[in-house]
Amino acid sequence: MGDPSIQGQPSQARFVKVEVDRLERWLGDQKKIYNRISTEYDLDKRKGEVKMTCVIQVFGVVGYECSEDPPQYLSMANINAHEGLGSASVTPNSNKALKFSDFKQAMKFWNQQSTIRPYREEGKPNKPLTALTVSIVNVE
Repeated sequence: MGDPSIQGQPSQARFVKVEVDRLERWLGDQKKIYNRISTEYDLDKRKGEVKMTCVIQVFGVVGYECSEDPPQYLSMANINAHEGLGSASVTPNSNKALKFSDFKQAMKFWNQQSTIRPYREEGKPNKPLTALTVSIVNVE
C-alpha cells in the first residue's frame, strides 16, 4: 500500500518524485552531450585528423577557486588516498601535467570511482576528482 515512510505526506512524495525526474532528465542530457562530443572526436580520429595530447586544467575545487593566472593543470591524483577521499596536485606547467591520449581517456580518469570507498554516505558513487571543476585542454 505504498511506501510507509511517506504515507500521510503526499506533497513531500510528489516533491521527491519531481526532483528525481528532474535529475534523471539532467543526467540524460549530460550523457547526450558527452556522447555527441565523443562521437565527433571519434569521427575526426578515424579521418586521421586528430593527433593530440590532452591535459586536465583545474579551475577550482567545490567551494574554492584556483588561481587562473597562470592556469593550473592536474599533475597527480590518487582517488584512493585518505581512505578513499582522494588527493590531487596541480602545476602551472602543462608539460608536467598528467597526459592523456584523448578526450575520452581524460574524462574517464576524472570520473573514476574510488575502490577503497566506492560510495559516499548518502549512497551516491564516490568519485573524488569530480569535486574539481575542470576543462580538458589539448596540448601540442
